[in-house]
Amino acid sequence: MVGGSSQGTSDDFALFRLESSGTVDTTFGTDGKVTTDIASGSKDRILALAQQSDGKILAVGYSENLNTNIRVLAAVRYIADGTLDTSFSDDGKLTLSIGVTPTEGWDIAIQADGKILIAGSSKTSTNLDFAVFRLNSNGTLDTTFDTDGRLSIGLGTGDDEARSLIIQDSGKIVVGGFASTETDNDFALIRLNVNGTLDTSFGTSGKTLTNISSIPPVDNNPFFDETGTDDRATALLQTFDKKLILAGYYEDANQKRAAMIQYTADGALDTSFNSEGLATRSIESSNLFITDAAFINTTLPIAFGYIESNAGQDILGLGFLTTGQVNQSFGDRGTITLDVNSTTDSIAAIAVSSGDNKVIAVGSTSIGTTRDFLITRIRPGG
Repeated sequence: MVGGSSQGTSDDFALFRLESSGTVDTTFGTDGKVTTDIASGSKDRILALAQQSDGKILAVGYSENLNTNIRVLAAVRYIADGTLDTSFSDDGKLTLSIGVTPTEGWDIAIQADGKILIAGSSKTSTNLDFAVFRLNSNGTLDTTFDTDGRLSIGLGTGDDEARSLIIQDSGKIVVGGFASTETDNDFALIRLNVNGTLDTSFGTSGKTLTNISSIPPVDNNPFFDETGTDDRATALLQTFDKKLILAGYYEDANQKRAAMIQYTADGALDTSFNSEGLATRSIESSNLFITDAAFINTTLPIAFGYIESNAGQDILGLGFLTTGQVNQSFGDRGTITLDVNSTTDSIAAIAVSSGDNKVIAVGSTSIGTTRDFLITRIRPGG
């Protein structure tokens, strides 16, 4: 299942489904495709997908009114054949906001009891904050979560944006992203109790902020420079032993480099991971942007996104060992770069198939003046 946006007179939610062979599944929607207009005259975009145990599909992102520029979180639920599920918010579509525009949904997860968690960002005053919503299975706000089903948490002094969430076995909720301070952006984590209150046993009063430039350089990061100012975490993973990994990128000497930080279960830097809790990767004369991460064989982290260089913008994949070192058996000594159309290629999300550990990477590529969906499947070794 692939989601994004389709451009016509305005951008709409767009989904299509493929068979395992890569051919279009024509039993889904119309010829394998579904588009949904959230509101007339709006720009709508899917940022995350989740599938329920009953086969229903949840899509979350945002809807922006092109006349007023008001942007709200948008969620849609479809039944397995791609038709709107009218048992969800009456017509299958839902919009939510906190404070003033914008509000966006960047990730979604389903609890064991069927309740739906969405993480993103909202602007409650002058800055963006982490935003978390919990819905009942029918799309109504769950008032047992922070009293009204929606929660906004500021972490820094500027804009804070949540990008990923996980539900732990205990039911606690971990949300990852980045937070802005007066001088930079930092990797950021929060952990919530089941009722939406901050879990004060995690980090500092439920929050952890990490400035990459404050972590001492380590021997296998020869390009590390403690002057980085722009740290952005875009993906969150949990290891088999309940440790947490934030993956993203940071700016160092005007160059974007990939970063992965591992934390202990209580939100402290895990110094067993690459000596200092931090693994970084760089490619000379290139900017690296990480957009998603996953595990191969349930333990080996991988991170995907795109690389910008003088040659253009191409797909990027990086492999790591559980220790944070480079996984030399992944791709070409730990790195994959893939040029699809000699123009602008990028990956937005990845998933790893449970049976054969193949990586399914989804994004976009430029063809002429348009951008098309891009899907590639990569063997476990890259």
